[in-house]
Amino acid sequence: MRLGKHNTREVAAQFGLGIRTVQRLWKGGKIQFAQGIPVSVASKKKEKVGRKPVQINLEALRNIDLKDRMTIEDVAKHLGCCVSTVQKYLKQGLIRRHSNNIKLFLTDANKKARLQFCVDMLDPDSLPNDPRFQDLLIIFILMRNGSFLLDDLRTIICFLMKMSLIVLVTAKITFLGSCFYV
Repeated sequence: MRLGKHNTREVAAQFGLGIRTVQRLWKGGKIQFAQGIPVSVASKKKEKVGRKPVQINLEALRNIDLKDRMTIEDVAKHLGCCVSTVQKYLKQGLIRRHSNNIKLFLTDANKKARLQFCVDMLDPDSLPNDPRFQDLLIIFILMRNGSFLLDDLRTIICFLMKMSLIVLVTAKITFLGSCFYV
């Protein structure tokens, strides 16, 4: 097959390409046709350009001590990659978060139980105009767990005492200066 004298120029103008690009595609198509394979003029840049995927040995994550992988930043530092890569692996499900007694996952049942506890602690005499919580004597005992020595993660044991009722509550707090937020 042979093109006419001005056919290359007309095709280039019609598709908004350079003449040399049309000639290169035509030549590649002729070679593929002669070899008996389907003619493809798709770009050959695919998978050769752009960012290459970062290869991380996820088995190395098992070798990191539990106290050294408490946050995404810690995991990224020990694996030698950036934080966004670890977040991407979390989203893809290649790695998952772990839970412990200090910092539990919030499930729907846990959320419902926490809200019910808050509603139960409202003073019934103050409803509905000026809702207030019941007067409670609260004793905070800060405990450090030997394996998780982090400044912002403590266990608070609250003994809520009222009329010989003792309730044991464990919560996560944020330590900000002299303020504790439960």
